Parts: sequence; C-alpha cells; structure tokens
Amino acid sequence: MTTLGTNLYGTLLTTGLATPECPSKWTHTYLQKIKDRFETIADRNEDRVGGVMRARTMPDVDDLRIGSGTYFDQLSVLFLDICGFSCWSNWWQQEQANVLRVMNLFMASMLGVIRDFSGTCEKNTGDGLMAYFSEGPTPEEKARAAVEAAAVMFYVNDHVVTPELQRLGLSPVNFRVGIDTGPATIARVGVHSDANQFVAIGTIANVACKIMRHVEHGGICIGEHTFSKLSPSWQKACSPAGNTAFIYTQGGRPYPTWRVDHRLSTPFAWLPVLSGGFR
Repeated sequence: MTTLGTNLYGTLLTTGLATPECPSKWTHTYLQKIKDRFETIADRNEDRVGGVMRARTMPDVDDLRIGSGTYFDQLSVLFLDICGFSCWSNWWQQEQANVLRVMNLFMASMLGVIRDFSGTCEKNTGDGLMAYFSEGPTPEEKARAAVEAAAVMFYVNDHVVTPELQRLGLSPVNFRVGIDTGPATIARVGVHSDANQFVAIGTIANVACKIMRHVEHGGICIGEHTFSKLSPSWQKACSPAGNTAFIYTQGGRPYPTWRVDHRLSTPFAWLPVLSGGFR
C-alpha cells in the first residue's frame, strides 16, 4: 500500500476560472483514508448483496421516542438526490441486485464523507439523503463544512466510486446537492411501532430540498444564506442559479440561489492508486 504524506496539497485544480481555497481536510492522509475506506466497502459489497433474503414481513424497527426534537439557531442542511433514479432498470432480480451493488458503493461512500466533515445523516430516502451540519461555533463554519463535504462527495464519486462501477460493468451515478443555512429543528415524527423518521423543520430545509431543481442534471446549488457565509474565494467559485419561490418578508424580493462551479481534483501521478482501480 502506498504511504502518503500529511502535507496539504497546495494547488486546487478546478474546471472554472475561480479557485476556492482547499477544504480543511484536503490532505494526502485524508485522500488515503478515502481510498482505504472504499476498498473495505467494495470488499464487503458482494457479501451484502448475496445476503439479501426473501421475507414475508417488514423487519422490526426500534421503538423510539417520537415527537421530540432539537432546535438549532444555525445549522446547514444538505439534501442529496440521485438524478434519474426512477429510470434505472430494476424490474428483475438481477437488475435489482445491480442497483443494490451501486447503492451500497455510492451511499456508503457519501455517508463516509458526511461523517468526515462532522455532519449527521438523518434520513435516507433510497435515492437520496438528508444531512445536517451543526458542529462549529459559527454559522460560517457550518456552511463551509456542508459545502466542502459536497465538493468532496463529487470528487469521491468521480475518482473513486465511478472507476469501481465501471470495472463491474455498471453505470456511474449522477447526483445533485442542495444546501442552505439557518435556524431549524431536527425532530423525529410518526407513531410508535409504525412509520417514523427524522425531519428537518424550518424554511432552510425546504429551500435546501427545492433548490436542487436549479441543478436538475447534477451539481451543487446553495441558498443565499449559505453563500453569504462562505469566504470570498469560495464565493468567486459560485454563479447565480436563479431565484426560488420563497420571498423575503422584508423587502419582498425573491430568495436567490447559487451554483458551486468547480470540481476538486488531484494529479494522479501524485496519487496513482486512485486512478489505477481497486483490484
């Protein structure tokens, strides 16, 4: 296994003219961690797919306390959605097994990145997920953590997940992300011994989910509250994505959104294991 150093990779390559600063975890060691973690995910994937059993009833769920929640003055909410998931072929058992292979590799990798940036995944919708970022003393740190996590998710998908899917003869995943920052309550709703789930209650959660329509074919879209809390270098990597149906109470102007216009990259000669596959 290649041993990587711990110096920060100083040059961030992008597809646009602007060059935002490196994510806080953009180190040799972190990229090695991504590679090692994905190797574990890939090694376990076939065992998990093969272990799916036929069942007559739904599995039991924990009888958890329902109706309570936690209020945050400021946090960042992130929604991820797989583009075109409803068009995937998954009628027959083999097709469903292939979908499971893809979802195991993709979702496990995305959840790992969320945890790396101190985020918490509170809901998995099958073809997407919702996470929130509440760590850090300032709204700026929470907004940056969410945007950095999203940027790293696309890097991991492009350079780690996709090569493995191609090796397996499976199609890559295209996805989109919506993020906004502000006050919200994270609550568990439903009834005991029945359907229940975590939900984010607050305008920013609605915005984070709905603004993904501005990146229908993939990408990162953020609300103005998140954009305003980013550093100037990150702001330069954004472009207007359009207004939402939400209207500011004071002033009556539409709430704008922004597209994050860059992809993280690394020189593969420097990290050859990521371009050479996992087998």
